Amino acid sequence: MFNEWPTASEMMTSDPITVDSGESLSQALGLMHSNRVHEIPVTSKGRLVGLLAYETIGRRHNLSLTTKVEHLMSIAPTLPPRTLYPDVAERLLSSEARAVCVVNPRDGKLLGIVSRTDLTRAAQGLPPIASKPVRESMNPVTTVFREKDKCNTIFSVIKVLEEHPVPVIDAKSRLVGSVGIEEMGDAFWRPMAQGHKDMGENHPAGEAQIGSIMRPQPPVVTDKATIGECARIMTKQNSYSVFVVDDNKPLGVVSQTDILSLAVQQRKSIEGAYVQISGLGPATDPTLLSDLDRVLGGGLKRIAHMENPVMLTLHMTPHSSHRLTDITVQARLHTEGGRLYYATRTDWNLMNSVADLMGELERQVRKEKTIVKTRSRSASTRLMPPSSTEFSGEEDLENRMKTTLWTRSKPRRKKDTRRA
Repeated sequence: MFNEWPTASEMMTSDPITVDSGESLSQALGLMHSNRVHEIPVTSKGRLVGLLAYETIGRRHNLSLTTKVEHLMSIAPTLPPRTLYPDVAERLLSSEARAVCVVNPRDGKLLGIVSRTDLTRAAQGLPPIASKPVRESMNPVTTVFREKDKCNTIFSVIKVLEEHPVPVIDAKSRLVGSVGIEEMGDAFWRPMAQGHKDMGENHPAGEAQIGSIMRPQPPVVTDKATIGECARIMTKQNSYSVFVVDDNKPLGVVSQTDILSLAVQQRKSIEGAYVQISGLGPATDPTLLSDLDRVLGGGLKRIAHMENPVMLTLHMTPHSSHRLTDITVQARLHTEGGRLYYATRTDWNLMNSVADLMGELERQVRKEKTIVKTRSRSASTRLMPPSSTEFSGEEDLENRMKTTLWTRSKPRRKKDTRRA
């Protein structure tokens, strides 16, 4: 077990930029955009009262820019300064936040802020994370934009953008750019100069083409890279994801969330497997979450009889075309033996999809266990000498039994029938 994890106080940004709860949304966005941050702590009379993030603003994009920050902020996740790296990662994932506030446990004073970017930067020097191959941690690309798509289509995949940028491809399916939370902010809340429309065109910002606001030439790696290389590229290019490509065509994406997930797997917990669910959003019905917990818990218990599960990741992707009720669920299971199992289902019934996924993962684990047992038996047989047929532990008795079984009787002499 790795015992040199950095603490929150060693990774945090001290004296972070904050915004007062009485300030307007326009002022908050200006601070966030100029400082290239996804979230900003909200204070009132010097006391931490909340957190403002791009994700929250994106869900309520119809509000006026004069709206006060206090009407948009969410509860700020907090932790003490001595919290270790894996526990910081778990706090970020469980709260679905991009940053967590470090506070003094005695007086609640804000000491700093730790973001996913800070943890990604630190991951470069942590062998349990940096040495992992990218092909085991990347997520397959399920949503893409075309250069001529309208910016209004961004809101149909806002849940995907919360996890990682969406690739933009050309007519030959080659990667030419990406659109993330920052680009969405640039498109809809960019200050206008001299009253001109967006991009100098005579139509609202939402009608502009995605190619006009995308980030060109996003960071890429091949499927032979490691997580350490991805973390290094993300830090150098100030990005929160890296696309995995083959012949410049997007195969998958590795985000900061995936790096944090690898850290969570290093935690020793008596509570069993860690379950991460993304794509549902904060307004999800609690009854649905309870039903999901029941189905996932039952599936993980059955899998635990064969191999100990460490982490289960589920990502929900609602469809914006065809039937609006369709939803694709992707699952990735990490086990204690270091094995990975994948499954995908698309159905109008979310619970049916999740139940089928757990059944598929259970079958894969059982099949792998059978293969391992078969290989073990075959190896044991190959290691036995060809002539070692043991009948007992006594050498003399064994030799007598072999003599009885294998000694041929002498052939009889033929009677001479010739006449004298």
